[in-house]
Amino acid sequence: MTKLKENSCDCANKVSTLVSTPYLDTLAQLDQNAPPQPLEVLRKRASAKFYGNVILAPLIDLNSCLQKAYWNTFHCVSVLIQHRSGAFTGKYCKNRFCIVCNRIRTGAMVNRYGTQIADVDCMFLTLTTHLTKTCFTKEALNKTIKRMKHVFELIYRKVKRKFGNVSLMRKLEITYNETKRHFHPHFHIIAENNSECIEFIVSQWLSYFTNSRKSAQDVRVADKNTVIELFKYTTKMWTKVDAENYVLPYPAEKLDIIFQVLYKQRTFEVYGKKFRHIHDDFTPDEATVILEDMIPNETLWLWEQECRTWVEFSTGELLT
Repeated sequence: MTKLKENSCDCANKVSTLVSTPYLDTLAQLDQNAPPQPLEVLRKRASAKFYGNVILAPLIDLNSCLQKAYWNTFHCVSVLIQHRSGAFTGKYCKNRFCIVCNRIRTGAMVNRYGTQIADVDCMFLTLTTHLTKTCFTKEALNKTIKRMKHVFELIYRKVKRKFGNVSLMRKLEITYNETKRHFHPHFHIIAENNSECIEFIVSQWLSYFTNSRKSAQDVRVADKNTVIELFKYTTKMWTKVDAENYVLPYPAEKLDIIFQVLYKQRTFEVYGKKFRHIHDDFTPDEATVILEDMIPNETLWLWEQECRTWVEFSTGELLT
């Protein structure tokens, strides 16, 4: 076990009793009339930062081609600057395997696209293939995803010719089946509700993937929870052990393969005219937390893993 892993596990043991309730489960704040309080946002961000650092240890230990990126995430938002205006800013890694950035990204995407989806009668589709059973390696997973994307583009061209410029959003997600030991790439899709069009998409998908089961394709009415399902992650990042502990959901080497396949790959696409495509990442403004109170001087807050929060070292004050 490396020193990093030892320190991370030690930190988890020392600090687990400080706060009894974890904050990783709450994703985006959908009620625009009741936005979360700034200090509560900072508390949730600190919790995500703490657990994120702990579960990054086994990924860093792999010495994979993404090790530099994993270290970048380990140091993500290690410094917060509290400006005189009360705004907290920092440097965010924006990697897909960063819990902090994923939480911010999910909230940003829900806020951007949630209102667009609310204005359209939509259905939620999950499309999968029999090729999942062949995805035991990085190469096989890559090949399957390329095939799925190619087939979907062909299907959408047919959809446009038959039904017009149908609007939909498509998101790639990858999970891992620990029992069968294969990867499971699949598409989540929100599409405007045209029953004939939805049936056509599913039937065409099955015509290209002839060994796939119709029962494995899911179709349901979209709601606000569907929006979160679409944007919450591209792969699961943690498993809840108990009220105070989280670990990697899959073996580190398998999760590393997923991240290698997803690295710099586009996972979200928008089709049609009713949904306006907006950039897929969050902006500095969307990551900024603003307290109402102004302060006389700019203050630096440095992350301290054992304290599970950021610390102002000249005074020893804890931010959360």
